[in-house]
Amino acid sequence: MSWEYVLSEAAVQLSFLVLAVLKFLYTPGVMLASGYSALHTIIVCSLGGTSGAALFFMAGRLIFNRFERLFPPKKDKKVFTRTKRRIILFKKRFGIIGLAVIVPLISVPVSAVIAAKYYKNRLRVVAAYFLILSVWSVILTLFSSRIIEMIKLLF
Repeated sequence: MSWEYVLSEAAVQLSFLVLAVLKFLYTPGVMLASGYSALHTIIVCSLGGTSGAALFFMAGRLIFNRFERLFPPKKDKKVFTRTKRRIILFKKRFGIIGLAVIVPLISVPVSAVIAAKYYKNRLRVVAAYFLILSVWSVILTLFSSRIIEMIKLLF
């Protein structure tokens, strides 16, 4: 094996990890269509999604903490908007597991920043994301493999 091959394969795997962070929903289909095995796809998607969630959760916490230090909250009466009420209702009803379940729909970075804002327990958030993203990786990989097989039958 030449160094060029090793470096190019490493770059491809790194790009799949980044794709799993940014577009988790599409990564299994792209990897399977590129010829990678289902097990490899599940591992890369789980690792990419979880590492991205942890990274964006930590970055979100850092940003929110700095923002609060620079602009301390006022002691005035809190104003509850419709959006804030919906977020609090969602948090009370579904918790961190509910937020992690909808990750493929709203993207890993957005959900991780929302989790950073409304959930303080870092270990619990990362564990929930790891569990849910691993399950989603299996589901999306199996679904994508069926779709790819149907498309192959057509052509």
